[in-house]
Amino acid sequence: AASTSNNVKDGDRSQPSLVATAATLGLCKTRLSAPAATLDPEDLLSYDLICCVDYTTLELVLEMARDMEGSGDLNAGPTPEVAGSGGDDATPAVPGPVPSATIADRVMVLTDFLAYQSERIEYADRMATLDAELQSLLARHYASATALTDLPSAVPSDPAAWERFLAGAALGCAGLTSFLKEQIDLWFVASFLELLDV
Repeated sequence: AASTSNNVKDGDRSQPSLVATAATLGLCKTRLSAPAATLDPEDLLSYDLICCVDYTTLELVLEMARDMEGSGDLNAGPTPEVAGSGGDDATPAVPGPVPSATIADRVMVLTDFLAYQSERIEYADRMATLDAELQSLLARHYASATALTDLPSAVPSDPAAWERFLAGAALGCAGLTSFLKEQIDLWFVASFLELLDV
């Protein structure tokens, strides 16, 4: 879902200037130029984790979740499993969102992952998920990026503010990517061990 702080409507396309700017960062033009899609209530039941880009979007999604859970028309569905959350020897517990039967607990914001740091050494280096250019960018703003509580509003026409925004977004994405890589790997191991027990 697109951030409503930019008044993006369902079906809208990104401004050509933003697509061009993003392309300089190596982002996919095809994805960026695709029509915006609105998050539907049913989508909240389809994903174990929904990551919102900012707090404006987060509040809207949480309001949708509260409406769903209060209406009784749709239940929260099965509890989403986060591999390794059980704390057994085969799949040790790791930091991260706690599985819950409530939809709202599946919803997070990108800045929640700014401080994410795995205790498992093979996933500890968040910077390894970024290319050399983004690592260099983030290195110049690492201290300020880790202190963010929300991504700052910025436009490419203000290079200094835009660079700080990119650094915060890059660090959040690095933490999110590290978290997902770890959880997917732990889920795979747990599933394989479960198959061996059958």
